[in-house]
Amino acid sequence: MCFTCQKIKTDAGCLIQFIRVTRCAKRHQCSFCGYTTSRPANMKKHIRLHTGERPFQCTICVKSFNEKAHLNSHMITSLGRTSFQMPNV
Repeated sequence: MCFTCQKIKTDAGCLIQFIRVTRCAKRHQCSFCGYTTSRPANMKKHIRLHTGERPFQCTICVKSFNEKAHLNSHMITSLGRTSFQMPNV
């Protein structure tokens, strides 16, 4: 039985697959809005939306971003750079 939604599965393999597919195993919940996820990295990114933290800063201009992918996109599209050294954050 799934402890989150109480759905009954007779086979253990089917239960594991059910939990993976339906994401019933969401263990991380946002204390600000109730958003849930099964991945800690997703929660870390989500929390930044509430706190305003922007740890990824452009080395050329003053802009900063809450996700590394957004900084990468900025570097390529706004600055026209395809090769650059990313700071380790």
